[in-house]
Amino acid sequence: MGLILFLSFVAFIVGLCLIYNPEVGKWKFQFEVGIFLLISSFALPLSTCLLVEKGAIAMSVIGFVLLILVAVIIIIGIIDIPNTPKVHVAIIKKYGNMEWKGPLTTVSKEHGTRFLFLRGIVFTFDLLDITDINVDRPDEEIITPDDATNFVPVSYTVSPGAKSVRENGTEYINYYYFIKKGKEKKVINIFDDKVGEKIREYASIPGTTWRTLRGSGDVASLHIIKMIAGEYTTEQQFNPTAEELQLIRAGNGTQPIDKLSITLSRLNIGRIKVDAALEKALNDKTKEEAEREAERIEQAWIKECVMGYLFEQNPDGSLKEGSDGKPIKRDVDIKMNEVVELVQSERGKIKKDVNIQRKEYKLDNDTISTLALLATAVIKEIKKKETL
Repeated sequence: MGLILFLSFVAFIVGLCLIYNPEVGKWKFQFEVGIFLLISSFALPLSTCLLVEKGAIAMSVIGFVLLILVAVIIIIGIIDIPNTPKVHVAIIKKYGNMEWKGPLTTVSKEHGTRFLFLRGIVFTFDLLDITDINVDRPDEEIITPDDATNFVPVSYTVSPGAKSVRENGTEYINYYYFIKKGKEKKVINIFDDKVGEKIREYASIPGTTWRTLRGSGDVASLHIIKMIAGEYTTEQQFNPTAEELQLIRAGNGTQPIDKLSITLSRLNIGRIKVDAALEKALNDKTKEEAEREAERIEQAWIKECVMGYLFEQNPDGSLKEGSDGKPIKRDVDIKMNEVVELVQSERGKIKKDVNIQRKEYKLDNDTISTLALLATAVIKEIKKKETL
């Protein structure tokens, strides 16, 4: 009988240790195994007493009472932490104090079915919503050192809780500052103000113009992340790598913001806009520059066509030069302005109204041949240039 009681006592202690774990369970079936051992620790001596004649009734009564007591403790201690429609954790308090494991720290249980030992007597809990918080800030109006007004859109995602380490070296998720500073609404206001402040600081760096600001989206994001995380994170913990900062921009970051007890998972800067008047001036300038460039190319092409009609060309398209170094003129009787009008009218760029009066001319064969050759050459050259 002594061995049975000893084994029951061991099962009770082990089961209690497995169930009474304010932190997240270390393995999947820890809770279920703990319940089994607790029930077995009372069922084993009770069943043994029923089989033993001496003192069987007394031991059975005592065992039955203890079994009922344990069952009541277990039933009361079972808590359900929801994860739908929003994810929650339970913040465990000991005699109403959530800092019972250390100053400025919390103890929590993740969502699911959990057990809280001596619930309502020693321990109580509060549910805390830890759903990700997505924020799209209104465009931040800032003025760069070149006196240009800019509008910077920023969006970010944070989640309550920041990974931390206790004095004994164990990791845990701390929610202390998130709760103390007013939870979601007030914490987001604090963080949002800090984001706006860091954007203005970055834009006011000497030498920054609206052009450099507009093209610095990625650099500005990384700069803001570093400045915010560095200000709100202890120096020992804040040492993000370039890869970690890029993960934050991609929405997969795990940067703790200790002094707000939140984790920054995403921060992006959208397309930076400038003042409407400046934007219009820039668009007009860009349009004018494009038109001037198109006109320059067109004029160069027309000149090339005209020169090709008036002067002889080499196979590579360059003009043939005579002994005097001047281009060799074709043996055609046509003026420069006539060639230009011919090129432009063939391209559909100009329309020329001509009053036609019927007249009869008599041309000799040489003149007719010359005009035919000229017309053929002009048409071929125009078609050649249009296909380029």
